[in-house]
Amino acid sequence: MDAASIDCLKRFSARVSLVSGKSCPFSSTGGLASTIADGSAKGIIFIKDGSMHDEEYRIEITPKYCVVRTSGFNGTRNAVATLMQMLPESVYSIGNGSKDKWTLPACIIADKPGRQERALLADCAGRFRSIEELKAIVDIAVKYKFSAVKLILSSDDRWRFKGETSSPFAQVSIYYDGGNEKGIYLPTEVSDLKKYADRNGITLVPELIIPSKILDYMELTGIPDNYLDEIGQTFECLPVIVTSEEGKSDIENMNILELAEKVWK
Repeated sequence: MDAASIDCLKRFSARVSLVSGKSCPFSSTGGLASTIADGSAKGIIFIKDGSMHDEEYRIEITPKYCVVRTSGFNGTRNAVATLMQMLPESVYSIGNGSKDKWTLPACIIADKPGRQERALLADCAGRFRSIEELKAIVDIAVKYKFSAVKLILSSDDRWRFKGETSSPFAQVSIYYDGGNEKGIYLPTEVSDLKKYADRNGITLVPELIIPSKILDYMELTGIPDNYLDEIGQTFECLPVIVTSEEGKSDIENMNILELAEKVWK
């Protein structure tokens, strides 16, 4: 299996061991197909299947073992999310779940997304969210098998990113925010968040609502290209620009559970 998949499985193993109080060691070895065929396999076994779709996975659980087939990291990530949903709720905490029943139901699950792009929206302009809060939103995206998190970084009078070139917009935003300098993301903070999201298979997409009041204040007709380039380089993804009306509509109409049910078969 690839390095990202192995990292994902090690973290899954460590979390189950920590919360359940039971040993759940991880090992990477060959010859698993033969042990499954002769019925001697035990535990949760992940097998690479190159014939499957990038995010597709198949889980077969019997009284003896659980076999998971994926083609790579994205399928493995989704399979682990499903396994965690079948385990006690305490698996999502760091508390003591030793009294819970740590078993999986016998079943067969064959699953893949109905669409490739599945984004969770976080409005950071309307209410500033700390990097730790955004990491928790990434965790939610992983849990419900989203592929991306869109971060709204600006509004009529807010600009939440402060880089070398876009600093003037950030300063005006701080002025409109009553002098609060804590409601701004620095490139180093975004890089930390992006590293966390990348490790979990989530793409961060910056979204900008045209900051009309800031543009008026600075006597500009549009967001300078070098501001957009700087954001794109930091996120390694070009920002999406929307009007104020489009942004408000997206926020008002978003329902996480409803979206998850629509895009997964």
